[in-house]
Amino acid sequence: MRAILIDKNIFDAFVSLEDGTIISVPLGQVNPANIGDTLHLSNTINCINNSVASDKSVDKLIDFF
Repeated sequence: MRAILIDKNIFDAFVSLEDGTIISVPLGQVNPANIGDTLHLSNTINCINNSVASDKSVDKLIDFF
């Protein structure tokens, strides 16, 4: 699945999926990507947590794709 890296810290990476879902994954699964990079994640990626972004956030993220 395609995603965009939107933020990261020393433990987690936060990515936005094409459907607007924002998930947190272990940073090691996306390194050495930079914020704004398009990623291709496997369907078996270890998701830590997720939430659905608001419609306004989704509209902004669509511009990245």
